[in-house]
Parts: sequence; structure tokens; C-alpha cells
Amino acid sequence: MASEKTEINFNPKLFNNIFWHLSEAFNDTKVRYIWLYGGSSASKTYTVVQLQIISMLYGADENALILRKFATDIRDSIYSDFKNVIREWELGELFEIQQNFIKCKTGSYVRFRGLGDSEKGKGISNFKRGI
Repeated sequence: MASEKTEINFNPKLFNNIFWHLSEAFNDTKVRYIWLYGGSSASKTYTVVQLQIISMLYGADENALILRKFATDIRDSIYSDFKNVIREWELGELFEIQQNFIKCKTGSYVRFRGLGDSEKGKGISNFKRGI
């Protein structure tokens, strides 16, 4: 199943200017940290979600751990953005969505975690990206 290639043509109009700049850094293996800043509603989170979903579609080893200070913030923010982009792009058949976990048919996945308790951050390993 992980060997299947998914070919999807995305309309460039789906992406804002931030996407094109961020995608260069996102795919550059020499870049270790990417800092995004800007006002609220500047599409920072949404753009990262778009990039991560595309990466998951084209890479079997693309996994990410998404951290927020509190687990309750995840459901209403970035987790919701992931579900919305998958739905808007009509990719539902390619993704399995569970609570705090989204897996692509390529084998790539995203796990969501809150850090409200300092003990919850221990033992986290084997993720290509931390968001």
C-alpha cells in the first residue's frame, strides 16, 4: 500500500503567497527551524497544514508531531484545519482521521499532542517534523 503513488494536480490558486515561500524552506533539508510570524488570520497555520498534507501524499516517511500548549486547543485549531483541507480538496478516501491522529494511505501520519503536563512531552521520538 505504501508503494502506491498518488497523482494529484493542485490548482495554484489554492495557495497564497506564504505557501510558495514556506514550501522552499519546508523542503530544504538544510533548514532546521522555520519561524512564522504575522498577525492573526494571516494563514500561517493553514499554509503549514497545506504543505504537510501535500508532503504526506507524496512521501511514505513523512510524519509529524504537532504540539500545542494545551490539548484542548488542538481540536479547535490545527486539527480542525487538517480535516477541513482534506475535505475541501476531496481527499477523504486517502486519509484515515482519528482523534489526535491522521494517517495517509501512503503510510505518512500526523499526531497531535498537548503539553499541558510536562510529563506528556517525554518519550517523543521518531518524527521527521515537529510543528
